[in-house]
Amino acid sequence: MCAGLVRALDKVRGRLQEVVEAARTDGGIWALQLAAGNEQLEVCRYLVEGLRVDVNAADDEGMFLFC
Repeated sequence: MCAGLVRALDKVRGRLQEVVEAARTDGGIWALQLAAGNEQLEVCRYLVEGLRVDVNAADDEGMFLFC
C-alpha cells in the first residue's frame, strides 16, 4: 500500500525519493518522522532501505528525527 501511494503521488516519473522527502504535513513533519512517531517499522524500513530517504533531514522547525 505504501509503495502504491508514493507512486500515485509521483505520477510514475521515477522521483519517488524526492517526492516523499518533499511531502510535509501542515505542521512540517515529513514521512519518516511521521512513520517513526507512530511506530510503523515497515514503513520506516521502506523509506530508509527502499527509497533511501535522508535520515538526517530536519522538519520545518529544524528538528531532526534522531536527536
